[in-house]
Formats: sequence, C-alpha cells, structure tokens
Amino acid sequence: FEGNTVEFTDIENCSRCVRCYKKGTFIFNNNNFTNIKPRTDGHLGWVSSAIHYEPQDTNNDEEHFELSGNNFMKIEGTNQGRCVYAVIKEERITEVAKNFVSECPVGGFCIKFKFETAIYNLTMNGWEFRNNAGSDTHGGGTGIWIENPIHDKSTDPFTLIIKSCVFDNNHCTKKGGALQFGNNGDEDKDKFQMRIEIQLTDCTFRNNVAEEGGGALYVSTTYPLTISNCHFINNRSPQNGGAIYIKTDINDFSGTNQHMTIAEITGCDFTNNSGNYAHCIYIIDGSQTQILVRQCTFNNNYNPNLAAGSCILS
Repeated sequence: FEGNTVEFTDIENCSRCVRCYKKGTFIFNNNNFTNIKPRTDGHLGWVSSAIHYEPQDTNNDEEHFELSGNNFMKIEGTNQGRCVYAVIKEERITEVAKNFVSECPVGGFCIKFKFETAIYNLTMNGWEFRNNAGSDTHGGGTGIWIENPIHDKSTDPFTLIIKSCVFDNNHCTKKGGALQFGNNGDEDKDKFQMRIEIQLTDCTFRNNVAEEGGGALYVSTTYPLTISNCHFINNRSPQNGGAIYIKTDINDFSGTNQHMTIAEITGCDFTNNSGNYAHCIYIIDGSQTQILVRQCTFNNNYNPNLAAGSCILS
C-alpha cells in the first residue's frame, strides 16, 4: 500500500481506511490519511481509524509489517491506535521511520503496537508529531503505546529508542505534553509500561503542554532513562517539570517498590521552559537512583508568577 491518499471532506460521514485480517506481509509507505472520524458504536470503537493490522488466523505465512513515510492528519478515534494499531504476532520489528502525525484532537492512543512475540528493542526514527492532543493517563499528548507480552504482573523488558524526532505543540490533560512512559497509578496499564528502557537522542520538544506535570516528557519506569543532545524549547506545565518530570520510585504492585537505576541527561539545551517549582527538570524520589546531568545549557527558564522556582528540582 504505497503512495495513496485517503481523505474525507465530511468528517461526520466517513469510514475506516485499511483493515488487515490475515497474517502476512503488509507494507505501508508514503500514504496520506486525512480527516477521519469513524463510527464508534458497538465493537467498532476499538478498531483503528486509519491502519488496523490484527491477524485473526494462524497461517504459516512469514510475517512482515513495514511503516514508513506516512502522513496522518486530523484522525479521531477512541482507545486503540487511531492512526496505527498493529498486533504483531511473530516478527521482531526493530525500526519504524519517518511517519508524521498532526492535528489529531483529544482521543485514544495515536500509535499502538502490541507484540505477541517479545521484542528486545524498537527504534522510532525521524517521526514528527505536531498539534496533537491526548487525555489518557498513559501515552502523553502524542498517544504512543508499545506493548510487549505480559507475564504475571509485568512484561518482557525492551529498549525504546526515539531519535531525530520532532514533538511540536502537543497537549495532554494528564502527564507528559509530548510523551509519557511508565507508572501512572493505573495497574491495568502500568504493568505494560514499567519495564521499558527509554533512550531519547537528537529530538526536539517545542511548545508542548501537560496539565499534570512534565510539559514535554514524563517517565516513571524501572529501567534506565537516557536523554542526549535534545532540545527543549518553550514547554510548560502548571505543575512541576516544565520540560521533564522523572519519577524514580515505582509501585510495581508486588508490595515492594522498584527504582529506576539511572537517569542521564547529556548535551541538551533548555530554553524558555516554565513549570511550577521546577521549570526544566523535576526529579521525585531520586535517593536510590543515579542522576547525571552533564554538559547541558539552560537559558531563560522561569515562571514570572513564581519567584521561588528553579531550573532543576530534586
């Protein structure tokens, strides 16, 4: 499926775009999906608006799912990935590159991958998320959800690498104006998100807003967090962490809390970010976590309505 345009002039009268029932090879490259708001009655509310890959069979065909260069604009929907929902049965995808998600209003997750065979790492390279909104406790303003198989109360761990991506003018009514990963007080969802190592490299976060903290980014996982050579510009939250909110003490619902081992922020610049008491970086419960902030630049980060604020608060 390559080089196609699927667009509806009347968002109140439209259908879903592509739905795949069979396991096999599906390649989605350089397509445009615009102005889609499908019906949500009955079970249809759980089907993606644009691309829905959920094999219902157990054939022996080799599985391959490819997603690159697609543009998703003004996509509405409820819980499942409204732009992309993919249940990957066997393939260990390692990279999805250069897709664009914009102007998606408040709704369910925009991008949702569910792996039934555990992956070890996944790279999101060169994506752009602009002018999107989220209201879920997980996923942040861009609504990204990556899920490994569940065992008891947690999933197989994996590394999520997000590099050379742009997050511009996204908004979340919860935590993480652009991105949210990890524990957020909902056991049914937290168990899928706590064992992720997050690596952010060469990304730009600009003009993102979160109502409950972490204007650009909220992370609360039990695995390392690495942020390198990223730009945080004019992100804000009325709560702490105008740019970044890191919670290192994690309730894993076993009765014994776990801790993020290390959080490292290197070579980043922070400009014109604004929070409550922490305008750039807020770290909570960090006594058992190694925190490294190195070779970063902080310019004009402040809240004019709060004289007591700091760039970093731990």
